[in-house]
Amino acid sequence: MAATFKTHIGGAIVELPATVRTIRESLPEDLRKEFNEAVEDCPANELFALLAKWALKPTTGEEEDRAVFEMLERREREFIEEKRREAEKGESG
Repeated sequence: MAATFKTHIGGAIVELPATVRTIRESLPEDLRKEFNEAVEDCPANELFALLAKWALKPTTGEEEDRAVFEMLERREREFIEEKRREAEKGESG
């Protein structure tokens, strides 16, 4: 039995391929060359994260992650802007 990653996607536990071979096989044909190059050029200490990222590609998990990160970035920008406004208000008041 091949190794798998387990994660939550859309509120459900999903098993994803977790070997270089099974991740490659799960990808659409047009992404396999890009995957091979990414794995071959990846520093060893970053390989786990790279494989997890590619295992998510055929799922909606990558889209969900992107949406979460975009939301967090937006909130961070809003927080920084709010603090900047407060600082300017404090300087003028």
